[in-house]
Formats: sequence, C-alpha cells, structure tokens
Amino acid sequence: MRWTIKKKLFGLTISSLVFVAAVSLAGYWGVTSVEKTTAEVAATGSAIRNHIEAGVYNDLTRTDTSAVFTAKGDEQQNKVEEFGQHSKLLKERIAKARDLATDPASRTMLDEETKLVAEYTKAGDALVDAVVHRPSEAVGQLGPYLRLYKDLQGKIETTSDQLAKGAQEAEVSAASKATRATRAMFLICGVSLLLLLVVSTQITVSITRGLDAFSAQFKSMAEANDLTARVDQQRSDEIGDLGSCLNVFVEKVHDILVQISQSAEGVANASDTLSATSQQITANSEETSAQARVVSDATLQVSQNLQTVATGAEEM
Repeated sequence: MRWTIKKKLFGLTISSLVFVAAVSLAGYWGVTSVEKTTAEVAATGSAIRNHIEAGVYNDLTRTDTSAVFTAKGDEQQNKVEEFGQHSKLLKERIAKARDLATDPASRTMLDEETKLVAEYTKAGDALVDAVVHRPSEAVGQLGPYLRLYKDLQGKIETTSDQLAKGAQEAEVSAASKATRATRAMFLICGVSLLLLLVVSTQITVSITRGLDAFSAQFKSMAEANDLTARVDQQRSDEIGDLGSCLNVFVEKVHDILVQISQSAEGVANASDTLSATSQQITANSEETSAQARVVSDATLQVSQNLQTVATGAEEM
C-alpha cells in the first residue's frame, strides 16, 4: 500500500478523532456511573427516611389503640379516626421505602415487612372495631395485636439496620466507581496523548526528512551546475513524485542543451568551411588580377608595336 503524505495526515486525523471519541466515551461512562450511584445513594436515603417515619407511625398506632381503650364518646371516635390515618400512613411509608430501596436484601425484607404491616393493620382495625362495638371481645384480640406490634417493631428495626448498611455500601460503591472512572479517563487521556505524540512525530519526521533531503540534493545540483545529477526518487509519496518530475525536467533541459551544443558545433564547422572558401576565393581573385595585369602589359606592348609599325609604314 502506498502511504502518501495525504493518507498519513488523513490517518492522523482519524486517529485523533478515535482518541477523542474514546476519551469522550470514558468521560460519559464515568459521569453516568457517578450519576447512577449518586441516585442510588439518594434513593437509599429517601428509603431510610420513609422507613423511619413508618416506625413513628407504627408507634402512633399503638398509642391510638391504647387511647381507644380509655377514651369515651367523641374523643374515642377521634382516636379511631387517628388510628385509621396512622395505619394508612404506615402502609404508605413502608410501600414508599420498598420502591426506593436499591439492594435486593432490603427489598426482600421490606416485602416481608409489607405483609406483616397488612396483618398488623388488619388486626388493629379488628381490635378498634371490637373496642367500640363489642368490648367483651376486645380483650381476646389484644394479645395477638400486641404480638404483631412487637414483631413489626422488631422487623422495622432489622430492616432499618439493613437499609443503613445498604446506604453505606452504596456510598462506598459510588466513591469506588468515581475513582475508577477518574482513573480510566486519566489513563485514556494519557495513552491517547502519548500515541498521538508518537504518530504525529513520526509523520512529521518522515515528511521533514524527505523535504530536507530533497532540498539539499536540489541545492547541490544548482550550486554545481550539474545537469547529470538526479534527486532521490525512492520515496512512494508526493515527495518522490516531485523528485521524479524534477528529474524528468532536468533530463529534458540536459537534452535541449546537448542539442544546442551540437547545433553550435555544426555552425562553427560551417563557419570554418565558409572562411576557407572565402580565403580560396580571395587567392583566386589575386591570381586573376595578376594575369589581367600581364595581359594589359602585353596589350600595351602590342599597341606600341603597332604604332611603331604604323609610323614606319607612313615613313615608307
């Protein structure tokens, strides 16, 4: 596979995005984990508060039944109504605590407590009704009612201990998850930064080293005026392509200069031939001029001879 500079930079960008996504996911996981454990701690705290209120209402129902025994008339009726309200609030607080509990042990104990509350309030309603309408039957129902009250009170105390234990475990779990999330985020950030530093350094070095070598070779070629030298084109990236193009350009310039040199040599040879021909023509011209002077002298001599003959002829 040909790793060009463009591919390297694109790969670096993708790697950066992957590392950023990993850090973001780690941060999201940490935040959601802390939120979840915080919500569990808050829910457990609310469950404990509702359960404590349930214990208070349980005591109030016990007090209401005692008041129903001693009160008369309208006051007794008021105590009966208060008993009904406190019983209803007792059930609601136990059910609310059951819904808010997060650990399975507390849920199981609250389920058992809910059944016991139902039996207790049912026995309390029967006892109050007997005290108001059938006083003779009330004494016989008082014993089972008190036993259910004691059982419920003991169950509430046991469940309260379990809820407190669950709240403590939830706090410890929240702190542990927060610590793990923080460590995970720092670890991923550190690894991401280290890998990005290594990858970016390697890519930068591979690019700058190639550019430096290319620049040094091109500078030496320019200083030496050596058109036979070539730059390194062994790289398989854009720098190698640039070197190949430069080599092709230098090769063409060299060929053009060779052709120009050959043409200049041909012109010099032709000039030498032309000069020799000119010298030959000059020499021939001088010889012709000498021959013309001889002919002229001979003609002049003949003319003089003819004149002498003519003079002699006239004399004769």
